[in-house]
Amino acid sequence: MKIIHLLSACLLTASGYAQSFTGETGYIFIGNSNKEFFGSIEIKSGTIKKNDKIDIYAETGRKFQATIKKITVENVEVVSAKAGEEVTIDFETTEDATTGKDYLRKGYKVYPKDFKLTVVKTNNITGYPDKFNAKIAGKPYRAASFNNGYYAKGIKGFAYDLPFVQFSFVNNDTTDTRSFLVHIYNPKEGAASYGTESTELNFSGAVDGIKDHEKIYGYLKGSKEKFTITITKWQRVSSEKIIVSGTMEGTIRQVLGGKEALTIEKGSFENIEAAVYLKQETFKRVGN
Repeated sequence: MKIIHLLSACLLTASGYAQSFTGETGYIFIGNSNKEFFGSIEIKSGTIKKNDKIDIYAETGRKFQATIKKITVENVEVVSAKAGEEVTIDFETTEDATTGKDYLRKGYKVYPKDFKLTVVKTNNITGYPDKFNAKIAGKPYRAASFNNGYYAKGIKGFAYDLPFVQFSFVNNDTTDTRSFLVHIYNPKEGAASYGTESTELNFSGAVDGIKDHEKIYGYLKGSKEKFTITITKWQRVSSEKIIVSGTMEGTIRQVLGGKEALTIEKGSFENIEAAVYLKQETFKRVGN
């Protein structure tokens, strides 16, 4: 089973349309084909119904058209669901939604079919403020951060079944597609420093945005790389959100046969918001 993760790219704004609902995708899973999917959706407003036709927008402006085949609320199949409910949907897209850098994944906006959007082009590629700054290979790197989560009891069948906090950082320069995905396992709810024995890092993309130039760097938990992530602030804002600041630095190496190494200096992130999941989550197909 393939778990579809995150990355994003451009600011979207809505214009001139009376929508019946708005939403955002959570973790999405592939079903029996590259057009069949199931996963969570956060309904921001309004009501969704079985057989609704929906448009799912990547932040690049790419649109996936789909039809809702099934709705489940707290493991009970229903014909409709509204804002505030924990919703899982099965849906089918009109095209293969697993291709390209902006393939279907978590953090995409969901609207009724033909909801009109305007893509706003800016030098800030994600439309989000800078939250991470560093020198990578001696050159400045700045990134936005979103779709972060603290899984206080872990996810069954994923990430070693350990509690972990996940941060994602997406480059905010128009020609640079490099991004971080960071995991800290068994995190302390407070200031602390972590080495590679309890962290993982993936850094991938291309400086010039050209697909053939993409590279992947990083390490798995327990690696002997010299890399340190330090949390300097861990603030529980509510039962549903934490705010975290910290630093990171060290050396990461190219994976998949590469021999290059990158040095990350003066990496710092400030006031990163992360959703809190107090119960153990489980990755499984609804209905199984």
